[in-house]
Amino acid sequence: NDGAGLILGPLLSSEVQAVKPIASQRGVPVIAFSSVASVAGNGVYLMSFLPGEEVSNLVRYAKQQGITNIAAMVPQSAYGSTAEQALNSAASQHGLQIVAMDRYPRNSGAVSATSQAVAGKVANPTNNIQGLFLPEGSSMLAAAANALSNAGMSPGRTRMLGTGLWDDRATTSIALLNGGWYAGVSPALVERFDARYRQTYGNSPPRIASLAYDAVSLAIIVSQNAPGGRVSQGAITNPEGFRGVNGLFRFRKSGLIQRGLSILEVTSTGPREIAPAPNRFSAGL
Repeated sequence: NDGAGLILGPLLSSEVQAVKPIASQRGVPVIAFSSVASVAGNGVYLMSFLPGEEVSNLVRYAKQQGITNIAAMVPQSAYGSTAEQALNSAASQHGLQIVAMDRYPRNSGAVSATSQAVAGKVANPTNNIQGLFLPEGSSMLAAAANALSNAGMSPGRTRMLGTGLWDDRATTSIALLNGGWYAGVSPALVERFDARYRQTYGNSPPRIASLAYDAVSLAIIVSQNAPGGRVSQGAITNPEGFRGVNGLFRFRKSGLIQRGLSILEVTSTGPREIAPAPNRFSAGL
């Protein structure tokens, strides 16, 4: 009612759902930070790291490197279901075969039992499993990786594949993940933003701070010359995209974000960029 032409936020999917019909009725676009893809659209655009984007980039790179058969060990959670759907879609698109799909409740006993089953399938030469997809993070990632190691898996024999949940300092200390791949933001870009933030505020930023920064930068760009202060869908969905502190991004008309992500390899000293992000997007959305 005060005349806002663009809304940045909110954060959680339930909050976005509450704001969406009000903003839509007034024709005000919303740049939200939820990672739940289903809340996008009808004027809502998600400025977040979506599992679907990460998995698509990763699977494409894996296929380019000759990986054709993979297994997956997926948590029974909302995130796990999203990652599984993304894997199925990307595998179909890029011609990878998902040889085995094992799901586990997120507790130590279930992780151990599932790890035994997965390790057995990986060890079976007739399956020819070249990669294992593990969309897990934090302490549960360590628990799953340790259980897989105890079940006989070792680093280097089967390529471990993950998502942005691996983008955590603790991942470097998990032996099985050494040499594993996931899609994310170049460490150089992350450090550049973190250094500027530390210089300004005297402490290190949470990861989501960079998304907020990019959202405000985007708001400045799309609001320039906006008639009556009203930001158009065309300005937000510019097919050439925008370059933010997390790299190249653009919004599809569906409201979902498309990012130019690097492929990162886990090392004992932190993530190493092994394939750079694209410099520009191809035509179309």
